[in-house]
Amino acid sequence: MSLDPRQQAFKENYTNPKSETFSNAYRSALDAGFADDYAKIITAPSVDLEWVKEILRDHERLQKAEKVLTKTLDLDTEGQPELLRIQTDVAKFVAKGMGKAKYSERQELT
Repeated sequence: MSLDPRQQAFKENYTNPKSETFSNAYRSALDAGFADDYAKIITAPSVDLEWVKEILRDHERLQKAEKVLTKTLDLDTEGQPELLRIQTDVAKFVAKGMGKAKYSERQELT
């Protein structure tokens, strides 16, 4: 899904842990340039904005992947090496794909 500049700014504000408005949809929308009334309803269940739903789903998946990563680090994997490998691979895949700003191994040079 292609996002316009304000939608992209909202996504970056809302999903980037380094953002001052991280996980706050209202403030992220305001910072992205949306009107106050729109920012207040942007994540309301009654509002059917597919681009917002996609961002929220991605954010939720990333949070779940981070939980799996944390659990994996704390696991006693003695006798279960295959389980550890599977969990780690899945968590890394999700984190790298959806949390690029935080987990990407690549760096862009300008």
